Parts: sequence; C-alpha cells; structure tokens
Amino acid sequence: MPIAAVLLKGNIRVVPSSEEDSLEKTSLDSVRLQFVPFDGFGFRSPSTVAKADGSFQIENLGIEKYRVFIGSLPKGTWLKSIRSGNVDVLNEGMDAVSGVAPLEITLSQGGGQIKGLVQDEKQQPVSRGIVMMLPKPQKEGRRDLHRSAVVLKNGTFTIQGIAPGEYKLFAWTEIDPGLPLTDVEFLKRHEGKSQKVSIKAKGNEQVTLKQIPIADVLK
Repeated sequence: MPIAAVLLKGNIRVVPSSEEDSLEKTSLDSVRLQFVPFDGFGFRSPSTVAKADGSFQIENLGIEKYRVFIGSLPKGTWLKSIRSGNVDVLNEGMDAVSGVAPLEITLSQGGGQIKGLVQDEKQQPVSRGIVMMLPKPQKEGRRDLHRSAVVLKNGTFTIQGIAPGEYKLFAWTEIDPGLPLTDVEFLKRHEGKSQKVSIKAKGNEQVTLKQIPIADVLK
C-alpha cells in the first residue's frame, strides 16, 4: 500500500571556491528550503529552515515531484549542487513518490559580485529603479540564479553571491507585479536593452546600465 507522505532529512555543506582557498566559518541557520510541486500549485509548497550546522528535516512531504528552491544563502555563497543519492535534484527535480534519499546540498564560497551604475537617456545617474539579473540562457527551475537589486539614490547597485556563469542585466524603472518580467517572450522584446555579463568565482565586475523607461515596458 503506498505511503501518503515521507519524512525527508538532509544536510547543507559549504566548500571553498577552490582547493587553494581556506574554508571560512559559515552559519547556515538562515538558509530556507522550499519544495514546489512540478504542477505549480504554490499552496502545496512546504518549507523548512536549516539549523546552524546545516542539518534539516521536513515531515509529511507529499508524494509528488518537486523542485527544490534554496533561499537566504549566507553572504558570498552560491548554490553549487543538490543531490539525493544519484539524482541531480538541482536540475532534474526530486521525486518523492517512492521515498527519497537524504538531500545533500552544497554551497560554495567565493561567489561573484557585480557593482554598477544605472543611467537615464541623458547619461545621468537615476535616483531609483530595479536591476534584474537572469541566467543566459534561461534555466527552468533555477530560481537561485534570478537576482535583483534596488538602485540607490546615486544610481548605484550591488549584487553579491553570484554563481559563475553567463547572465543578462535589465535595469527597469520600476517593477509592476502585473508585468511578466521573467516571461521568455517579454524578455525577448527587451533583450536589446539588456547587458551581458560573465561571472567567475570570486569575480568582481563593474557595469554601467541604461535604464529601460516604463513607457517602453508598457508598449
């Protein structure tokens, strides 16, 4: 007779950015895990918070297939892998139908950083706005690679703890909840106004972005 739910245990570990680097002490009690069903019904998305040593568990996990999202990572770290036995959960998801092996989550230190300036059409610093960073190409289920930063009054912004890879930066005037800002077709229409950036481990990139006027977004 099939079980109605499973008890899932797991552990989060932190590794240095390379074998030559020493491991900095990191507390993991801020890390939040959310299990979102592939069918997209968010109200059935159980969550839990890790302990300082990285251990966690979640009871009564429904027997469904989930994407596992990790949030509130320690400063400077990025999500390297999530595995359950031989399964690459980060990219394939986790199937709890037949029970699951403990989750092993690996964070890496040495995340990249972007510092930048956002300008208007007259090349003057803007006083507000949002910068959105998306992976290039888009990766379904990799919410951890989607980042955003508030533009300060002097036009500057900072994004930290970035996983190595290729990204696109969009500087919006504002974020309207009704706009499909991660929709593939919507982004294609504005891709020419974005800026590409390549991030390496421990990399520090400086960029200058042109803000996309809200009038262009609403066209």
